[in-house]
Amino acid sequence: MNRQEHEIKLRQIFGINHFYDEQWDAISRILNGERILMIERTGFGKSLCYQYPATQFSGITVILSPLIALMRDQVKSLNSKGISARYINSEQSPEDNTNTIQEALQGKVKILYIAPERQENQEWIEATRKMNLSMVVIDEAHTISVWGHDFRPDFRKIKNLVKQLPKSLIVFGATTIAKTVGGDLS
Repeated sequence: MNRQEHEIKLRQIFGINHFYDEQWDAISRILNGERILMIERTGFGKSLCYQYPATQFSGITVILSPLIALMRDQVKSLNSKGISARYINSEQSPEDNTNTIQEALQGKVKILYIAPERQENQEWIEATRKMNLSMVVIDEAHTISVWGHDFRPDFRKIKNLVKQLPKSLIVFGATTIAKTVGGDLS
């Protein structure tokens, strides 16, 4: 599909008329199976750069986010557009988190936001081995370097999840502060 065909889908799904050139560059690379590190200002539209491809892939997109309020807002917005999105974090009961994992395993969830600390949870680890993962996104990746890897040490365990991807596709959503983020995630 070309850009115009994707922009028709963008209007249908998100109610947005077109991609900015920089968004389209990132999205087309993601759709072609490339890994990217996106460094853009707040308000640029980074979320769309992974949310739109997530709607085009057959499997589930897992988004690791350190901010519960952001997860809540993103899931509410996606669900209002008819995109099946959920989150797993400490705000929910263990039963709710288990139900969300079961929905994801049954293919009822397209986009799943999780806190980095889930990398330690055995239920999550076992479930990811069975999920049809299409993409892993690290959102707000600048928090790794700005607040230090000691702030959320579980970010470093993401590479275990990435290893399960069939195409090893990974996207980093970040602000300009993320220029110092590094490390081997393959």
